[in-house]
Amino acid sequence: MSINRLFSIFYLILISSFFSCSNGNKQVTSKNTQYLDSTHLEHWLTPNSNQTIVADLKTKYIEKSDIKASEISIKNDTLSIVSTGWYFYYPFGKVHHVDSLKGIFPKFKLLTVLDTDKTDLSDTITVYRFSYKRNFLKFLQEPDTHKFEIVSGNIVDSTIDLLNGTKVGMSKSAFLDLYFKTNVNKETEKINVVEFITGLEGMWHYYTFRNNRLVSIRFDTDYQVNKN
Repeated sequence: MSINRLFSIFYLILISSFFSCSNGNKQVTSKNTQYLDSTHLEHWLTPNSNQTIVADLKTKYIEKSDIKASEISIKNDTLSIVSTGWYFYYPFGKVHHVDSLKGIFPKFKLLTVLDTDKTDLSDTITVYRFSYKRNFLKFLQEPDTHKFEIVSGNIVDSTIDLLNGTKVGMSKSAFLDLYFKTNVNKETEKINVVEFITGLEGMWHYYTFRNNRLVSIRFDTDYQVNKN
């Protein structure tokens, strides 16, 4: 066999091996691409789940003037709702006399104290503190409207009802039914805190749930007085 013929055979074997390896690499690359498409790229192309949930909650929220929402958002395990509805300023009702407050909280002990506005030390304010066991609520009477407004408060007792029937011990589902037209259990299954923020003045409600039961209600405001 001539040297030229041997060289030709060797060349053909070499070319054949090259294309065989090339096809094998293509198959591996194709498999890897398929894996990335189905596992990783799909994750990045999926819409933000919170945005989808919030959009759904907005369509289901009850459009009543006393609780109407202007904004809804979710961060971690907290559902936040901004509202200009009057209910969130007066969750125990619009009260003009301290005796009316005593009637709402018959088990509570009333302590009337003089406090100082931290932004104006010359301004003395009368604060009404109602307390019962581990529960307390602080009010002041607005000089212009004469309405009693909440300064702060914390409720952990199931015998205290808000104006709309909210009370410690109720289920999260029953609580949310007060604000949504249809069941939102699926959308709120990871929610442990519902926060209401008043849209015009600084007041916050915090409703905390444990094992889908309301365990505490806390009120806070931007009044610059002692909150305890």
